Amino acid sequence: MIILEKIKEFCFNIATLFGLGRFFARSIIATLISFPLIFLGRFFYNILPINIFFWLAGSLFILSLFVLYMALGFVTQQDKSSIVLNKTIGMIFVFIGIPLQNKHVLVGFMLFHFVGLLAPYIFYKLFNKKIESLPVHVGPVFGDIVYGIICNIFLKFLILVLL
Repeated sequence: MIILEKIKEFCFNIATLFGLGRFFARSIIATLISFPLIFLGRFFYNILPINIFFWLAGSLFILSLFVLYMALGFVTQQDKSSIVLNKTIGMIFVFIGIPLQNKHVLVGFMLFHFVGLLAPYIFYKLFNKKIESLPVHVGPVFGDIVYGIICNIFLKFLILVLL
């Protein structure tokens, strides 16, 4: 049991991005941290064979979901807001298949935070249930992934029409 608690504590440290989730603007900090990961991912996408890249990206995604699951099992209700790895994952979903130009990055960043503010109310109206209240600790993670996918679709539309 001591080993399991140490693993959960380690996962909690990763999920809070080693304490950055305790700061005031934690959501903005977490999404800003995702940009080096996005650019690094784009670099590896260009140099690795496509099947190895997708296998590696999928493995890292599943590993991050495991880390979030373990971390959410470790924290108390008041510490739950310090977990920000889900924001980083959601922001990565915003830029899948999007050209990384300055204006696209800026619009995607603002769009993710705008949708993050409005989407809980929209989902509550549609499903009569908050995403964060889904079972088995999937709510916060699932919510930010859905917000990222919605932003991705909207950003692709904006690029096609306006940008």
